[in-house]
Amino acid sequence: MRGLYWFRSDLRIMDNLALAQAMRSSERLIAVFILSPTTWKAHAVAPCKIQFLLENLSTLSAALWKQGIPLLIRHGPSFSDAQKVLNTLCNQHAIDAIYFNHEYPLDERRRDETVINKLGDRLLVSTYDQQLVLAPGKVLSKQNTPFKIFTAFKNAWLNEAHKQRAWHTCTDIEKPFKSDLNPDLIPKKIDGFTDKKIASHWAPGENAAQKKLNLFCQKEHT
Repeated sequence: MRGLYWFRSDLRIMDNLALAQAMRSSERLIAVFILSPTTWKAHAVAPCKIQFLLENLSTLSAALWKQGIPLLIRHGPSFSDAQKVLNTLCNQHAIDAIYFNHEYPLDERRRDETVINKLGDRLLVSTYDQQLVLAPGKVLSKQNTPFKIFTAFKNAWLNEAHKQRAWHTCTDIEKPFKSDLNPDLIPKKIDGFTDKKIASHWAPGENAAQKKLNLFCQKEHT
């Protein structure tokens, strides 16, 4: 099976459920990130965030390529272009299945619903909840409505989290792939979103993020 993994805000390999499933199920696997500057501007995304995004994509691409997974970069000015971009990519590379993790803001949900509805009739579209400990709507009252009292919500949330083993990371997969594609070059900048001075304060990549998290945890427990 030829798989396509669609990266969005989940720029990591470790503890990435959708990516692990894609790697487990695919004989050939490619990854894609879609640049959407028109939507970013509409959402008033800060230039430093986009500059940091590009630096993280470079780090991610190198890590993926060590396992034979090329990261492709495509341009879809708006979220509404994602379905067309993915459709073209799937046709070009004879893709059988698309994998991605859910995102929950309104525009992101609409984008993803369009992709599922348009491509799901001819491709396997596998989606997963991994951006939050528990996805929206997973914790409801006995009347199947949102809780109005926090303590009741907290207790139900903790119960559901333990039941779902939500604290556990997913099993990472190390599986070398063979690819007839090379990774795309990551742009150094996007017009209208250049801010190297601010972005330079943060080291890109999931390893750097893990080090910061470990340092924070050590300080909080000393």
